Amino acid sequence: MEDQIEDEEEETTNYTLMSTHELYKRFTLDFLVLHGKLLTKIGMETFPELCSQTLHQYASLIGRENCPLTTSVFTQILAITMFSVQHCSSDGVGDENVRTQQQEHAVQFALDLFGLTVERCTQLLSEKVKDASSLIVPEARVLVMAVKLFADWLSCHTNSWMPPPDQLHPELGPCPDMWKLFANFSNTVKAIDCLGCPLFTHTPAANSRPVVLYEEKELAGYVPLLALPQDVVFTPVNVNLDDASDAKRLCRLRFFADFICGLDPPVLAVNGKTDLYYSVAPRPTISERDERHLDAADSGVERGGGVARDDVTEGRELGHGDDDDDKQGSDISALRRRKRELEIQVQQRQLLEKNALQVVEKQTCRDIELEIRPTYLVPDTNGFIDYLDKIKALVQARKYTIVVPLVVINELDGLSKTASDPNDISAEHAQWVQRRAAASVQYIESIIEQGQRNVKVMTSQGNYLDTLEFRTEERHGQSCNDDVILSCCLHFCDDKAKDFMPKDADAPIRLKREVVLLTDDRNLRVKAHTRNVPVKDTLSFCRWVKINA
Repeated sequence: MEDQIEDEEEETTNYTLMSTHELYKRFTLDFLVLHGKLLTKIGMETFPELCSQTLHQYASLIGRENCPLTTSVFTQILAITMFSVQHCSSDGVGDENVRTQQQEHAVQFALDLFGLTVERCTQLLSEKVKDASSLIVPEARVLVMAVKLFADWLSCHTNSWMPPPDQLHPELGPCPDMWKLFANFSNTVKAIDCLGCPLFTHTPAANSRPVVLYEEKELAGYVPLLALPQDVVFTPVNVNLDDASDAKRLCRLRFFADFICGLDPPVLAVNGKTDLYYSVAPRPTISERDERHLDAADSGVERGGGVARDDVTEGRELGHGDDDDDKQGSDISALRRRKRELEIQVQQRQLLEKNALQVVEKQTCRDIELEIRPTYLVPDTNGFIDYLDKIKALVQARKYTIVVPLVVINELDGLSKTASDPNDISAEHAQWVQRRAAASVQYIESIIEQGQRNVKVMTSQGNYLDTLEFRTEERHGQSCNDDVILSCCLHFCDDKAKDFMPKDADAPIRLKREVVLLTDDRNLRVKAHTRNVPVKDTLSFCRWVKINA
């Protein structure tokens, strides 16, 4: 066994002495042979050694100053790795909670490859001096792309790698602690300032252009990534496109870090005091098949006892009960491993509960204060029907901008055309509502036609309309008209944590508001309060600002 370890250490050392060209050739060959074994299931008895050898070659390649792995090569490597995992999964037993041996090997190799990439990328981002003209160091740009592509695939197939598979035996290696490495990487990415590369997802302006990543174009329609949501972002034309691409990748990686914090069970968590990520994933155990493989390769003494192999064979021929001893020893080893796993799970759960309690205590002790300086007023449908004269007075005062949601106009339009039943007891009230709704629609149309600047019509997407010729729109997520009206108010509430979070931990959170929702509807008022939107009924607001109709 010692000779085998020395041979492996000597081979790893030789990788550092080998030329980049020769090492690249060997890695390419071993990488393809490795996936050939996974796809054909032939020669799997030598898979652990070949996997270890390929990972060592990969670590040596990406650790060199002039890494020969270009963006195109990285994309090909990751595409082949994703395909192997999916191919092995399709040959499974039909139970998503069970992985076959080939699938376990494929996922293990993919995660180890991811861990080595993350480790090297974190090292480059931390050690290299950033050029003032670029968002990240050029040497790390390709690796950031690879990490982002890995993260996209992991987010699409959580069932494939949760729980994490067994790792290679330490004597084979390498065995990167993937989630601890990714926690350090996420903290490094979190510290990178992307404010110089603004990205936005709304309708592009005239001086903007879309940010399309290289990997998005190359792997468009690739089956393992079909479940990935496509986000289209834009950036101003004066921003360097490479920096904008890096900013988009970093935003995606930050999202992935938050995503895996919410898995059940989570693999990352955030420290409530330092606001840094840390790993809570259980350390993968050594695969029993790798232990058996090493035992079979060892020509010395059996792991469970002190009897030579020839003696064991002779004892079995004589009918001795060594089989029972071996079975008892393996059962005891399995129980010990299970005990260690349970202890680790208890410690992790206690740590998570402690951290969650800190976060809750930190957030619940904060009061929220609203500083209201009304500039925009958003009346609802009942406001026009009950207090049209008051709204006219607010318009004539020209102190505020009256924002009328398009859904309110559609509701008024519908009420103005609703015919009432003459035999109905409430027919008189219905006719009154119909007349008031018609008067409100006529008033809004006349104001818009006159082009009065302090009256605007807003769609559910936050866009202003210059004309009311087209009044239909598609809903995007809002379940009722109240939610659409509230969303119009939220377009004026652009809260950024760095602007309103006080430095003193005991000081209240102070939010600034320039919009007021005018409504008498109780349900809408409750919804507005939960979203920190100022709300008043029309009469109280007019008395407050001293405007009389």
